[in-house]
Amino acid sequence: MQTAFLSRESGSRKGIDFSLFETWGQTSAAHAYFIENIIMLIPFGILAPIVLKQMRKMRFCVLTGFLLSCGIEISQLITQRGYCQLDDVVTNTAGTLIGWTIWKGFDRIVTIKKTNEESIKK
Repeated sequence: MQTAFLSRESGSRKGIDFSLFETWGQTSAAHAYFIENIIMLIPFGILAPIVLKQMRKMRFCVLTGFLLSCGIEISQLITQRGYCQLDDVVTNTAGTLIGWTIWKGFDRIVTIKKTNEESIKK
């Protein structure tokens, strides 16, 4: 919420940008904003499968992250607190996928550990 809405004044930004990778830019600040958009939804990708079993399927979790990102961008457009950018949706969705991949890796480790413990007990 802080990054997407509260850090900007209402009405301060207007516009829609459908250009891909336009926000990468030439400056280190532009690179930081691009990376920030990826990082922003990594926690969602990790926590959603822990909380909801449906989110354990990659496509459902990533689709939900995509829809969440679209909701953020539409809200920014309506409130004019941020530019509505395709790049943000793509990078947020990538962040969700990265988060889900991290969760899946830990889930596999836990599953292997449980399997090994069960086989030792037998």
